[in-house]
Amino acid sequence: MNLVRLTALLIYTYGAFSFGAMFVLWLRQMGKSGWGGERDSASGSKRAVEWVGGALTLVSFLWFVGSLLLVLIELDPRIRSWAVQSILLVLAYCFPPLIAHTTYVEVRTDGGGPIPRRWRWAIAALYLACASVTIFCLLGFYDVIALPQGVAARTAGVSMGVFFSLAGVYSVALISRYSCRPKTVSQRTSRRWWLALFAILFVMGMPITLANLGWLQLSDFVEVGLRSLPLAFLFIGTYFGNRFEFFDVFIKRGLALLVSIIFLTAYFVLVPSRLERFPLDW
Repeated sequence: MNLVRLTALLIYTYGAFSFGAMFVLWLRQMGKSGWGGERDSASGSKRAVEWVGGALTLVSFLWFVGSLLLVLIELDPRIRSWAVQSILLVLAYCFPPLIAHTTYVEVRTDGGGPIPRRWRWAIAALYLACASVTIFCLLGFYDVIALPQGVAARTAGVSMGVFFSLAGVYSVALISRYSCRPKTVSQRTSRRWWLALFAILFVMGMPITLANLGWLQLSDFVEVGLRSLPLAFLFIGTYFGNRFEFFDVFIKRGLALLVSIIFLTAYFVLVPSRLERFPLDW
């Protein structure tokens, strides 16, 4: 097992645990806990934030579980990974519209002012586009429709980069134009972090697009980092939305799990090879 796979296993395990814990928290609150663990008993537009946030949390949890399974499957070349890759493709295309939708309902809930309908239509168009490309690529992968070799894979990669960039641009523009002006230092810091993350989301789409066009080569570590980006959003959302859940899930439980995995991994990598030197036969 090389360093890239080991790093991926650690990060994906931590991501699956983190989003799994947040989704369990959301289920216990049944809509009273948003994507970052923020509790709220409001109704109406705030209820939309909670349900969209719950959907995004579930998709993120399944994404890390699927990524973890894919790394484990690739350790044995005899196991075919097409089923897991298909699921990951569907989950990846769920992220851009859900991110844009979450931003929309949160900005609308803040009450910064009326948002024109075209912003809502843009979300619907993004949902439709992502669903259409997903179906087209899956039909091409499974030879349901005849396509030249490599067209389905190139279409999936290029469009994915474009959709993530569109979600980033949409979120930055919506927050900048229609969100309430922050009144406290914490709100200003939170706003800057969110704008920075959405700007990174826009930039992230560019190398994905260029790599699938064959104009750029991404290293294995960069690919692991791109797959792990949902963790950054969860860290920021939880830290500014609910500090108690942040320290309870990520600092206390999450780090304890991560340290345990690191020690177990180091044991199975280092100890067995050294025990072989000693005569252990009775």
